[in-house]
Amino acid sequence: FYTPALLEFIRSVEPRPREMQKEHFLAAGATEQLVRIGTPAAIGGLRAILAEKSSAITRSVAAGLLRARKPETAELMRPLLQSPYDELVVDAALMLGHFGDPAARPRLQAILSQADAHPPALVILASWYILKIDKKTDQAVTELAKLVK
Repeated sequence: FYTPALLEFIRSVEPRPREMQKEHFLAAGATEQLVRIGTPAAIGGLRAILAEKSSAITRSVAAGLLRARKPETAELMRPLLQSPYDELVVDAALMLGHFGDPAARPRLQAILSQADAHPPALVILASWYILKIDKKTDQAVTELAKLVK
């Protein structure tokens, strides 16, 4: 019985604010709750929102999915790799990269190619996720450990 109320709340937030407000962060939290509920209605409702034109609502849902980090919801983000909205593409690439999905590699590589245009934390995550996709995390950890000694 929570699902319809949470989906209604998410859809009720301001779609075109000048900047994200507290309600948008709460909508991301509601998304995380829907992921925990995990019913077909909850996941289907999130999928429907993500299929809509980009707005603060879709960005809130993408942020909530990114924070939830559940492999079964990564598929919800996959279509966003083709979005014309860079923020949604980056969120999708981070989510899929977190799970080592090769579909994220081109977008993660694009972040590295334009590293100066992105925050350092995003560049670091993109680098790590590429290592994860390429199955080179153990090698990277070994090399980094040598540098720390």
